[in-house]
Amino acid sequence: MRKNKFTSMFIIIICLFILSGCSHYKWKGQSSHWSSSLTYTSENKQMNFRIKYIGNEKNISKFSYVFSGNKISASGSVDKQTTPFAVNFIGISEGYEHEGDKVKLIVKWNGMEEEIELNR
Repeated sequence: MRKNKFTSMFIIIICLFILSGCSHYKWKGQSSHWSSSLTYTSENKQMNFRIKYIGNEKNISKFSYVFSGNKISASGSVDKQTTPFAVNFIGISEGYEHEGDKVKLIVKWNGMEEEIELNR
């Protein structure tokens, strides 16, 4: 019985050690036409960006986006796409864990523009 207690405590300590070594930070936001998320993993210094169209239009043209925050800065564009439409990309960098609680995303498409606040 004593050996089982020791084994159980050892497993719990190892799991806590593993979980504390890798931190995930996530920001999410949504507007009338778009949803977006950012996920940063401190272990591999990787930021995953995702923007998804949730509106009703069939075609997306002149699409562009700009993420901005204290540390985060990313932008891009796509000429023409049909829906469903989503943009996913990965960035490698350090220091995102020091990003604030809010990140701003500006999305432009089909002559329209929306600003989304992503919150941690």
